[in-house]
Amino acid sequence: MRRPGCGPLARVLLPLAVPAVAACTEQIPTAVESGELFPVTARTVEIRVPAADFLRSVRLLDGFGSPADLGYGLVARGFEGKLNALTLARFSAYPRSASVVDSTGTTRVDSVLTLLGGSLLVRIDTTTVVGSPPVRLAAGALMQPWHAGSTTWANAVDTLGTAREWQEPGAGPVIAVGQGSWTAAAGDSVVIAVDSATVAAWGDTARAERSVRIGAETQGVRVQIRSVALRLLARPSVRRDTTLVLSVGTDALTFIYDPPPEAPSGELRVGGAPAWRSILVLDVPREFAGGHPVCARVACPLRVDSANLTFAALVLRSQAMLSAHRPVETVRLELRPVLRPERLPKAPLGAPVDPGLFGEPGSPPILPSAFVPGAKALVIAVPLTTFVRDHLRGATADGNPPSNTLALLVAGGLEPRDFGIVTFSGTGPDAPELRLVITVTQRVGLP
Repeated sequence: MRRPGCGPLARVLLPLAVPAVAACTEQIPTAVESGELFPVTARTVEIRVPAADFLRSVRLLDGFGSPADLGYGLVARGFEGKLNALTLARFSAYPRSASVVDSTGTTRVDSVLTLLGGSLLVRIDTTTVVGSPPVRLAAGALMQPWHAGSTTWANAVDTLGTAREWQEPGAGPVIAVGQGSWTAAAGDSVVIAVDSATVAAWGDTARAERSVRIGAETQGVRVQIRSVALRLLARPSVRRDTTLVLSVGTDALTFIYDPPPEAPSGELRVGGAPAWRSILVLDVPREFAGGHPVCARVACPLRVDSANLTFAALVLRSQAMLSAHRPVETVRLELRPVLRPERLPKAPLGAPVDPGLFGEPGSPPILPSAFVPGAKALVIAVPLTTFVRDHLRGATADGNPPSNTLALLVAGGLEPRDFGIVTFSGTGPDAPELRLVITVTQRVGLP
């Protein structure tokens, strides 16, 4: 029968703030049935490895996905003194008929509808409004065709082999449609009236430019647009005293913005639209020799192997930068092995390292307040125990050679996930660290 000294070590997940775990002994006076004849001393220690001793190189890549992949729009005007953003929406085809109850009470399908006008219904995400309401929005009809997946502030189309600039940067020029305002008391919608001539023009499916541009007239705001819809007022031929309201959605919804994020300098960067990734090449330390601080707690040289490694994590410290592009929602990260590093930036990625420990629902989220200028740096630990164990063992679970290259990106596997960009210190005293928690056991011999 065992008499524990301080509990099973293998089940303890050490918090980030704990610098080391004191020695723990397990006394086994009568363990003949297990073959353990002598006491065993176990000591668990934490080692912080500085970037210079494990991080071979860092590379930042951008251009993954486009704002159209987010499924929402964005408007901004002079946000943080510089960011401007415009939402572009292309309308679906109008309904060709409608069911109408005629004067005799019979329901008939009427395909001869007279369009009288309509309105734009712009729904905003009230939780992402940055700036002081009221927020005034202006709508304009586009005069050029555009491509949702590649359009930018400068280009209407920027696909492989085809680049076509806007006549004016920022999807201009446009034909003014109307304006509307949002306040906190107005719910989540802004209604902008549309005249019959514009409604008729947007209904012509032969015109590829049948789209609207929505921008902010209020200085210093940034707002996400959840959806744009066109409400049509139509008069049926079978009952001229009746007005129908028909709803038209969009085939494409995206946004363009200016200026782009500043070039990175001495940082790790994740997120944005198009998305950024940070590519890290690691050399996992295998031994700590005499003179290392850990030698004051355990016998050295201390060799690290897959059996005595309890936990490993990449420790990052947030950095307040890119204020115009800072996140307004919580952020979750993940690490994925880069399977063919020589093919970067288009190399395939493996499954997330240690999923469920970080970057998943229930794990600690990264709050946007950590990236506000003047905020105290947030210290986070992204687990990579499986990655480190594979390197110490020399093979992955399926027997393949492990990659030494990791991609740090937003969690979920789909990019982009949000317009906001998060940054972490890449150099200096706040540079990344490798946190290793190691349990060393030693049998006590007979006197």
